[in-house]
Amino acid sequence: MESNKSKNKKDECLHRLNPLSNKFRGNTLIHTFDEMKYFTRVKTINGGYSSTYNAGVNGCTNLSDYNLVNITSIIGGPGTGNGENSAPFSSTKISELNIPNLTTVGGYCFRNMPSLKKVVIGTAFTTINSAYAFSYVRGAIIINTLVPATGSVLNRNGVVGSPCIYVPDEVVEDYKAAAAFATWASYIKPISEYVE
Repeated sequence: MESNKSKNKKDECLHRLNPLSNKFRGNTLIHTFDEMKYFTRVKTINGGYSSTYNAGVNGCTNLSDYNLVNITSIIGGPGTGNGENSAPFSSTKISELNIPNLTTVGGYCFRNMPSLKKVVIGTAFTTINSAYAFSYVRGAIIINTLVPATGSVLNRNGVVGSPCIYVPDEVVEDYKAAAAFATWASYIKPISEYVE
């Protein structure tokens, strides 16, 4: 069993890694947050009510712009129970997420984002940790990585409308043939066809 002293030290270390803790969650006053670029040690966004040390902004109902330049991993949130409100960006006004250094994505990351029109992922994307990574997404997903990410086979559970995944023109067929993207094959299109 973990001693109080040990737990306090662990909490202190985690807080140093992410001084934001869960302070954003439910903040209805914040409209934009570009300062995330200064928190260079914060690499992960994590949904879920039980996650204390993360940069999730669920419940920030007026937040429309969130700088995610340093983020390499989005863990997501639970898919049942309070999943609708505990996804990392749930109930915000964010219309576009630009995540240039994302390498890993988990489940339900883009759930309950009624304003979302576009997710832009950079060239470092390699790993899908959940079949539900793009579940409940609305709007286009633009992936700039030339080699399709591997891991769980994505499904289209709960997808709102018929959003597409746009990838570099020269690798459209590679994505359609990739195991992880099999269920999205008919929704994979070249970036050159993307229209705002």
